[in-house]
Amino acid sequence: MPPKRTPVKKVPDSAECEAQLGALVHNRGLAQRNVTRILTILKQAEKDRSELSPAQVKVYQRSIENEKAEYVRLHQEIVAQSSADKRDEQDEHYLRFMYLYEEVSVLLESCTEKLTVPPTQQPPCVTNQQPIIVQSQSFGAPLPTFDGHYEAWPRFKAMFQDLMQRSSDSDAVKLYHLENSLKGDAAGVIDLETLQDNDYQRAWDILEERFGNKRLILESHILGLLNLKQMTRRSSKELRSLIEECTRHVENLIKLGQPLSGMSELIVVTVLSHALDGQTRELWEASMDQKELPDYKQTIEFLKQRCVILERCENSASIVSPSPKVSNRKPPTSKLVPSKTSHAALVVPTYVCDFCAGQHQNFKCSVYQKLSVDQRHTRVKELNACFNCLRKGHRSSACSSSKSCLQCSKRHHTLLHFERKRTPVNHPGTQKLAEANPVLG
Repeated sequence: MPPKRTPVKKVPDSAECEAQLGALVHNRGLAQRNVTRILTILKQAEKDRSELSPAQVKVYQRSIENEKAEYVRLHQEIVAQSSADKRDEQDEHYLRFMYLYEEVSVLLESCTEKLTVPPTQQPPCVTNQQPIIVQSQSFGAPLPTFDGHYEAWPRFKAMFQDLMQRSSDSDAVKLYHLENSLKGDAAGVIDLETLQDNDYQRAWDILEERFGNKRLILESHILGLLNLKQMTRRSSKELRSLIEECTRHVENLIKLGQPLSGMSELIVVTVLSHALDGQTRELWEASMDQKELPDYKQTIEFLKQRCVILERCENSASIVSPSPKVSNRKPPTSKLVPSKTSHAALVVPTYVCDFCAGQHQNFKCSVYQKLSVDQRHTRVKELNACFNCLRKGHRSSACSSSKSCLQCSKRHHTLLHFERKRTPVNHPGTQKLAEANPVLG
């Protein structure tokens, strides 16, 4: 079989390059024309002594920022594809656009300042039309916000419309509040014509058409249930978060006409149980009749009670556990790990060996005892441990232990004693010598 050849990369000819460059220049011109259009609107409003609404000003500000970003991106691509002798010409285009952008920005900033000045302090050039006064605290509760997630749309719609029904504000003010409540992916969905016409009902029709898709809302809640976050440890905080996330999706599905029954209930309970920590899962399994199918309401009730129990235990542990005392004494070699019991606030010391990480004192380590005397010396030096008690944190000259070598009575551990005729490593006497030289508490 003949070897495969790497396909030759096709180099675009001059005609294709010119066509691409022409498209970039055209799109850059569109961005500039849009900014020019906004400038024309602002100057016309200034000439007619008419006032722009806060929503219009906000939309224009966002529009020119988007057009500027698009213009800069396209300009960079044009410069990259242009010959060196034409780059000065492209720079002139860029400077003219920046002058245009700055002029529009100044006019919009001036409009913003006029809208924030109280009506009694506005200059005489302002129109005699009744200005839109937006009250920041005109409602009994803060206005909700909507970030474009489908599952949050029904709740946002219900809360916002309920607040607006209690308000006596005009449709223009309500539209301003509505447009200002849209964040993230929902920002900018209401078109400019609707904002200019102060068409509050049309704005709701646009949002309902965009985000009121029942199928997408149902799918978002179903996916939320299938992707419940797995608990990483036994924690009341994580368990309560899991319960709230699950019940939120279930309750929203019920409101949308999708109650739990049959297979759907089994699926939800199964997904929820697999997101629990190991011990909570075992307790939940033990609480059920193994001959019956799990019930969603009973499962949620069990988990809520479990959450309360965990909170009580965690609070008790934080109150009863003794706080560490500040001492001038150097820390011992073997670290003490407090082991809590569920019956009383007792702290049972458990040693952690520095040689093998096992739960025993250093001198009782079977792994260490199997080493040669030279290797034992090397390990003690590597850990900067005491040659007398084998604990870390001090030298043998400062060791508080009254024990010494059983072979020569010098200040070193018996396991570190050199002799011409050494005791076999696995000989029973080695263990007895080790135990005869314990570490003092």
